Amino acid sequence: MNPKDLEQYQQYYYTNSIWQITVTYLYETINGYVFEFNGTKKQLSYSEVTQYLEESNLSRYSPKEFKLYYEGISKGIQLGFELVQKWIPINESLPKINDKVLVISKNQNVYLCYLDSNGKFHNANSDNLMKVDITHWMYLELP
Repeated sequence: MNPKDLEQYQQYYYTNSIWQITVTYLYETINGYVFEFNGTKKQLSYSEVTQYLEESNLSRYSPKEFKLYYEGISKGIQLGFELVQKWIPINESLPKINDKVLVISKNQNVYLCYLDSNGKFHNANSDNLMKVDITHWMYLELP
């Protein structure tokens, strides 16, 4: 597809670095083309649009197909992150007593802790009892 073939008010997909977004083509200017995304207008040069169209087959997807495709990728990335990081929900198992582990709180903060014989997490640096809602833990992987 040639940039000159873009249809006014048609939705297209634009890839910018690692992000792919749905954009609406508005009009051609002297120096390029104007697209809209979430109410913001952005001008892209002729070469940017040409490169995008040459490198990508994303324009063949409908907006619904594109959304489902990237939702699937996001879920896969999230699952892969959980598997690689080995975060273990505390309702599935707990670490060995006094082993230093990383824990993550409900607010997504990470702490270095250990578990006491009463099943309570303590900050490994200060020995203070943790007063946050801990959801997951993982063993430290030493280099």
